[in-house]
Amino acid sequence: MVSSHLKRGRVEHSSEDELHLVDAVLAAFSFQTKNRELPELLNVQAVYRAFAKLREKYPAWLQDMRFTHGPEGTVPVSGALEDILFDLGASGIMIVENPWYKYLKILPTKLQVIRQAISRRRNETDQNELKRLADEFSLLYSEATKEE
Repeated sequence: MVSSHLKRGRVEHSSEDELHLVDAVLAAFSFQTKNRELPELLNVQAVYRAFAKLREKYPAWLQDMRFTHGPEGTVPVSGALEDILFDLGASGIMIVENPWYKYLKILPTKLQVIRQAISRRRNETDQNELKRLADEFSLLYSEATKEE
């Protein structure tokens, strides 16, 4: 799904709501301003924690990303986020180099592909909001890594 999404600028069999959610996740990984860049290697648990908090701040973009919260101290789980991360891995956009699914990696060349695809698909207002979302994700991710 994501590979066709990036190459053609749209997903053939996806609704606009699904595309909205995918664009928000892709932007969170790639649309930061220069002072908020993410590390190349991302901790999966911190990614989930950050998105769980980000959903509260950007419900218009992340409304379909529901989280199940377990006992305090456990990582919130989202089937929608898991599906998107799986699609990113299957399409080669994201690399999961470890057998325990603990870290994710997005190569700089792939970040550029993501940025170009979103820029073609989203108007300037949406792009600006996605940049704010991405900067907030970076901040929340940084906080979440301290919880690990």
